[in-house]
Amino acid sequence: MPEVGYDRTPVRKELSTVPGGYVELRRLPYNEILKRRELATRLSMEQTSGRRRTRQEREQANTIGIELAQVVTREYEFKNCIVDHNLTVDGVAVDFSNPKLAFTVVHPRVLQEIELYLGELNQEADEDELEDFSNAAKLSISNEESLPETSTEMTS
Repeated sequence: MPEVGYDRTPVRKELSTVPGGYVELRRLPYNEILKRRELATRLSMEQTSGRRRTRQEREQANTIGIELAQVVTREYEFKNCIVDHNLTVDGVAVDFSNPKLAFTVVHPRVLQEIELYLGELNQEADEDELEDFSNAAKLSISNEESLPETSTEMTS
């Protein structure tokens, strides 16, 4: 049978923006991907409810909602995906469990590089990727079906 278990092994990324710097990242399991999506959706919905607005007010509110969703999802990823690192600010280890603070003290280029790695690691599959996964699973199953059967009986 094809193995579909969640790989919990952290991935170490050497940072090009910080010589000798690294982060170890973990991939979000599906339940946390759903939670991250929910956080973004809830913020977007909160921004669109309320009194009747002009078209310009609605567009501005939607833009603010999208920007807030970006901030909240990035905070969630940094807090939940960085499992280890060797980064410091003024000799003190950066506390990514408090991303709001980390975002104010760590150089933006470093944070953007980490964000890029988190995006690669936690990128949600699009329809083409899901189709490729499905085709690979079908190929694996058809290969297993074409294998000759082996006897499990022991002879003496």
